[in-house]
Amino acid sequence: RPTETRKEATHRITHTHTHTHRQRTSSLPARTRFLSDTAYSFSLSSVLFFFSSSFFFFLLLFLYEFLLSSRETMAATASLYKPPPSRITERVSPLTQSMEQWKATRGQEVWIPDKEEAFTQSVIYKVDDEQVETEKQTVPRSKVWPINPKTQDGVPDNTEMMYLYDPNLLHNLRVRYDRDEIYTYTAYILIAINPYKQLPIYSTENIHKYHKTSMRANPPHVFGIAERAYRHMKSEKKSQSIVVSGDSGSGKTETCKYVLRYLTTIAGRDEGQGKLEKQILEANPLLEAFGNAKTLRNNNSSRFGKFVEVHFDSKFEVAGARITTYLLEKSRLVQQPSGERNYHVFYQMCRGASAAEKSRWFLEDLETYHYLRQSGCTSIDGVDDAKDYHHLREAMSTVGITSEQQESIFKTLAGLLHLGNVVFAPADEGESSKVSDHTKQHIEHACTLLKVNQQAMEEALTTRTLSTGGRRGTMYRIPLKPFEASFARDALAKHVYGKLFDWLVAAVNNGIPMAAEAKHFIGILDISGFEYFNQNGFEQFLINYCNEKIQQYFTVQILQQEQEIYLKEGLRWRQVEVPNSFDTLELIEAKRTGILPLLEESCILPRATDQTFTLRVHKQHFNHSSLMKPSSSLKDVPGIGNLKLTQEEAFIVRHFAADVCYQTTGFLEKNNDTLHSDLLLLMSNKAGDFVGELFNGGGIAGSDQPRSRFGTLSGTFLSGISDLMARLSTTSSNFIRCINPNELMKPALINAPACMTQLRCSGMLEALVIMQAGYPTRCLFTDLHARYYDLMPKEISRLKPRTFCEALLVALDLEGGKDFQMGLSRVFFRAGKLAFMEDLMNGSMDDMFEVVGKVKAWLARKRWLQAIHAVRSINICGKLIEDIRAAARSKEEERLRKSAAYQAELRRREEELRRQQEEERKRREEEERIRQEQEAEARRVKAEKKAQRQAELARLREEAQEKATLESQLAAERDTYAELEESMREEIASLESKLDEQIQQRLATLDALDEAKTSLKMMNIRADGLDEEVARLRARVQELEEELARAHKQIQALKDALALEKAAHTEDVDKLKDELEHLKKEHALQLAAAEESKQLALAKARVELDATIAKLRSEFETEKKLLLKEHETEMHELKEEKEQNVQLLEKISTKPLKTGYLTKRGGSYGKWQRRFFVLKSNFLSYFKDPKDAKPAGLIDLENARVYRTNSKKKADIHAFEVVTPNRTYYIRAEAAVETEEWIQALNLAKARHLSAGTVDLNTTSVTAARKLAQRVVPISPRFKVKKEEEEKKETKEA
Repeated sequence: RPTETRKEATHRITHTHTHTHRQRTSSLPARTRFLSDTAYSFSLSSVLFFFSSSFFFFLLLFLYEFLLSSRETMAATASLYKPPPSRITERVSPLTQSMEQWKATRGQEVWIPDKEEAFTQSVIYKVDDEQVETEKQTVPRSKVWPINPKTQDGVPDNTEMMYLYDPNLLHNLRVRYDRDEIYTYTAYILIAINPYKQLPIYSTENIHKYHKTSMRANPPHVFGIAERAYRHMKSEKKSQSIVVSGDSGSGKTETCKYVLRYLTTIAGRDEGQGKLEKQILEANPLLEAFGNAKTLRNNNSSRFGKFVEVHFDSKFEVAGARITTYLLEKSRLVQQPSGERNYHVFYQMCRGASAAEKSRWFLEDLETYHYLRQSGCTSIDGVDDAKDYHHLREAMSTVGITSEQQESIFKTLAGLLHLGNVVFAPADEGESSKVSDHTKQHIEHACTLLKVNQQAMEEALTTRTLSTGGRRGTMYRIPLKPFEASFARDALAKHVYGKLFDWLVAAVNNGIPMAAEAKHFIGILDISGFEYFNQNGFEQFLINYCNEKIQQYFTVQILQQEQEIYLKEGLRWRQVEVPNSFDTLELIEAKRTGILPLLEESCILPRATDQTFTLRVHKQHFNHSSLMKPSSSLKDVPGIGNLKLTQEEAFIVRHFAADVCYQTTGFLEKNNDTLHSDLLLLMSNKAGDFVGELFNGGGIAGSDQPRSRFGTLSGTFLSGISDLMARLSTTSSNFIRCINPNELMKPALINAPACMTQLRCSGMLEALVIMQAGYPTRCLFTDLHARYYDLMPKEISRLKPRTFCEALLVALDLEGGKDFQMGLSRVFFRAGKLAFMEDLMNGSMDDMFEVVGKVKAWLARKRWLQAIHAVRSINICGKLIEDIRAAARSKEEERLRKSAAYQAELRRREEELRRQQEEERKRREEEERIRQEQEAEARRVKAEKKAQRQAELARLREEAQEKATLESQLAAERDTYAELEESMREEIASLESKLDEQIQQRLATLDALDEAKTSLKMMNIRADGLDEEVARLRARVQELEEELARAHKQIQALKDALALEKAAHTEDVDKLKDELEHLKKEHALQLAAAEESKQLALAKARVELDATIAKLRSEFETEKKLLLKEHETEMHELKEEKEQNVQLLEKISTKPLKTGYLTKRGGSYGKWQRRFFVLKSNFLSYFKDPKDAKPAGLIDLENARVYRTNSKKKADIHAFEVVTPNRTYYIRAEAAVETEEWIQALNLAKARHLSAGTVDLNTTSVTAARKLAQRVVPISPRFKVKKEEEEKKETKEA
């Protein structure tokens, strides 16, 4: 209180607490109250003494710090530095200003853009609002970047630089590359630059140096990334992945080899010398031989992507491996650019095979083969192909490929080389092709090595089978032109090589054993980086789509790693917006509407082209933000240049690295990853064992390469990438970005613009954007303390590193949480803040004088606040202790009160329980007496009921036995009846079948008689002098008809007798059997007699008819001319008789000559309608539906002419015309072959009608029928036929 002294206040507080304590303890016993008072007095005295002592201690400490911070003390301290006259008032603003971003000032050295070196250093002369004028050029302000201090040149981690901008990143990489330090970290990302020379940093000793150490403990190295992945797999119990990407020639393949070697050494047996480890390592040279080739930028360029999984068991030792490949460049087999080579294995085989092997494989000098010599490059400096061949054979044996399989593999390769030498020349007829004579030997060798029939191979390469489709599905073979045959040859070679490569990958996977206890793996992804050229096609589109997918994954992983760092160091983290590729990926892979699904759909459509596909893409994504149309104003976009491309020829995709224009010429052809049916059938069914297994998917298990539903390359690639991303998403990823320093493949030479482009395409600049959004510059407390230790006085420099750093940063007016954050082991700076701190610390003594003063003031303020916080904490603790004691006393009193009440309630309940137990005993005795009486009564009733049930059961058993006896008798009778009925049914069926056979034979006899009758009528027309012979034959026919009628009557009588007998004798089965047997014998005798007489009569009639017909044919030709001259007046009568004969033939022959669906046009300008046509005799009828009884129209062919349509209109293809005197019918078939068949059938029908049945459409040969048709109705182009000309032609033909 303001009016009392400290002593009075102490006495008042003590008295108040004592009085309160006594009131609370007055109800306790005397002994307990005494102990409580003693303890309370002691504790209160202790608390008061502690409070007083603490207060005086912190007051003295504050006074001491205040004196140290006074102006006199500060002046004495400043005298140690001997500063110049104070100019603090002039330099306050730089120390207190808040620098949100770097600002350009005059006289400062900066980076500016440069065409040759990407960036160059210059000095600022003048700074405007929008531009900066330097000593070299004037550039926009956004194109100027600060330069890091010289002390930071060549730092091992790019995040340690003060300014983390693009030019500083490139400059740091260049400085390290000049020192042969090819590896550089950017946080947890490794940047590797190809040195193009051997460096002594990959030894086994170096591997052990990096093992079991943190990534920062040693210089940057690929071993550090591999060790980090292995260590995290062990600690987190989670699979890891290492994504290696980069341009061609950047060293991706070698980097993957080093990672595999490191893992097999540290986690393998015998330091990587075990059998399993050797198999994993030897898989690399095997796949390199078949999948790598020399390019202009790399002597060992991987032309495929692969994902190698090294699996580990529960002890984290190597337990197996699995390889998945993607997008093999099969086109390199048949064509290579100038200066590049085919795949290594061909050169190794030609140079390293023994004489015996070359003899077996028909190998000659490699300059002989078209697939190897066309590029003009067959060797690589410093590479021994013969030595690599022997290494390849050893690798094959190591991974488990047998000698027989190796022989088959090299035979297949040699067969492909011979196949590439096959040349096609024009054939003698038409536009077909044939194998050139001077290359016959090569196709013979190719077929021998591939074990394919040579004739079948030549036919499949020079022709192709097509189907007309529709319901008929007519198949016909068309010839191929020489260039088309060459395309088929190359397609076959590429397909065989692709199947062989897949087989090798599956063989490697099956040859490397996989332990059952394998739990985790480390996956190594080696895939080509983002690329674009002057002309970009289908291959670049797929590669860039894959990189777009991986870049999105890379961005998410980097953001996650940054967040993990901040959480590990205890920083406050706020989510930031970063660039993503969701729009571009949706444009490419969206279901049903993406570019790849549209391409796959276009490959299925029959009339789709590259142009229609491109137009569909532009129409589907008209306003999409990631798609643009080609335009002359976009010359800077890669792929456009000076080309005048339209929206039908190309489209532009906005990728994360650059906008790229893709020309769609050849998209559909390259996407169709299939052979035509003839070659596919030939290689699947008629090839040798090994090649047949390649095409049938047999021979080796485990080939899990993704396949598309329609055999398209885009579908296969899309499925494979989806599986890859799903696999990567289950792992924690590490990234290695490989850079190709120059295209000349020379050491110590770096092309800065090309490297900058590769950094952009690899996503490193996107990673910098993510880091810039957070705290990109990191510095350990110990490093920062050591850097400024000598600049501070002893009372400051002896502070702990964390306190020293915090005091220094706050003294420099850097705002915590905004400009920097304190982690657990390091300080995290915003971009440029560390540079700002360096500028201040390297300033004049006036600045250091103020810094020291601010540090001391901050320390004094911090200690005073700590003292106040301590006093407040002690007061709070005292109050808490008193409250705890009061709560304990209240709790004890409440416990005692509740205990007394509980004892009283317990006694009351015991009395109540005894009373209830006595009542319960009496009640139970009464219930027991009643229960016994009820049980006795129940036993009596139960005995009576049991006796009744037994009597009833006995009665029921008797009835059941009687019923079972009756049922068994009934079942026996039913079985007997069923057997009799079944035997009778079989006998009747047998008789009916025999009767049907007799009827069919008799009907055949009738048909023969009808034919004989027709022949007799025809012979009657030929000559009047044969009447007697015809009469005799007619009499014979009449006799046969009467005999047939008698046979019919006998058959009918037999049927009636059988029906009567079946109805009359159903009850007497035995009698029916006897009668049936009797009838069967009699009928068999009758049938035998009738059959014998019929055969004799038919044989005699056939002999007589043959003799007569032969005689008539011989006499007909000699008498024809005489008959024409002598009976000119009788021609009219002959025509009438001929028409009657035709009508008779129509009545006899009801089978149509030809049927089928055709399309008919109603008039010259009507619509085409599909109708079912039936050609019968001399009439062509058509129906709307085949089931209709009445035709929709009828065409009389007697005076009609049939012509082919010569119109070139699309609607008139495969059409013909039927011209009658009254109307012209326009009819169209589905294919040219079907049109030809209908025209021939119509003309043959007319010929048959005019010759009155002398021509049989089934027995007449095609040549004879065609001649007869041309003789009757000429097949000629369409022209208008007048009535007079028709009459003249008919007279002339007659």
